[in-house]
Amino acid sequence: MIKVSVIIPCFNAEKYLKRSLDLICQDKLKKEIEVFLINDGSTDHTLKIMHELALKYSQIKIINQKNAGQAVARNKALKKAKGQYIMFIDIDDFIKKDAIYTLYQKAIAKNSDYVYCDFYRHEANGDFIESNFYTKDEKKNALLANFAPWGKLIAHELILKTNFAFYEGKIFEDIAVIPLLAAQAKNPYYFNEPWYFYNVTNNTSTIRTKEYKKKYEDIFPISDYIYEEFQKQNLLKKYHAELEFIYIKGILRSNVILFAHYKEGLKNIPKLRKNVLSKFSDLKHNTYLKQESFKNRLVTWITLKFPSQLIYWLKKIK
Repeated sequence: MIKVSVIIPCFNAEKYLKRSLDLICQDKLKKEIEVFLINDGSTDHTLKIMHELALKYSQIKIINQKNAGQAVARNKALKKAKGQYIMFIDIDDFIKKDAIYTLYQKAIAKNSDYVYCDFYRHEANGDFIESNFYTKDEKKNALLANFAPWGKLIAHELILKTNFAFYEGKIFEDIAVIPLLAAQAKNPYYFNEPWYFYNVTNNTSTIRTKEYKKKYEDIFPISDYIYEEFQKQNLLKKYHAELEFIYIKGILRSNVILFAHYKEGLKNIPKLRKNVLSKFSDLKHNTYLKQESFKNRLVTWITLKFPSQLIYWLKKIK
């Protein structure tokens, strides 16, 4: 029986593969896991190293595709996965020893279809714990946990029952689907220990680049998609405050800052504000925003109120 299917998209990942796979394949679950490595059109030695690792570890299954992005890669692996649970890992990140076994044991003990844990931000000057705790309500807390698929163990049954798939062809595909999946979980469980290392030292893993990209404007259809999907599932009223905070943190604040890095992006700041405010008109009274640090509340106010050019020059000064 395959207990956990691990899904890892890889693009030009030659320097991360061995470290990541040694930890995963030597997990206590051993032969009860399968590991999908999806080569997403790499131009370095990623595919060659994958095949070398597959000779060492029988759990590894390789999928090779032309470069199409993480969403396509993950969706291909999901169609082939046989595990009782699904775990997503980004190749430049890594996990603690026996993390898969530990999260699986928690999932079984708690009869949970959606286990999520705290994580470390792996930075050049050390590892810093990030907590996913916002509220004692497990379902609401699951929605508010980091919007990425990593750091979670998700029941395959939940994936199938909800017809879950990543949004293909756009960036920001994680936030488009992960909160909705959390909202549809029957029994989410928050494991308040850090078992995942989110690597922020890899410059190629960040969305922001030196040159402005038209793809940054994918946030507009993504913003509309999330709202519409919550409406379709009749979850908008039930999770209004939680979804509002997701828009504050994951749609408005982060992407105003992203657009403010580029003169070409400044025109999109008023447009993004209008997009978010058309869905949530009273952001400043959000209960979760009130819990944030003064700095985060200040940044939110700046992204809502300051002229685009002023935010741009503030970013330049910083």
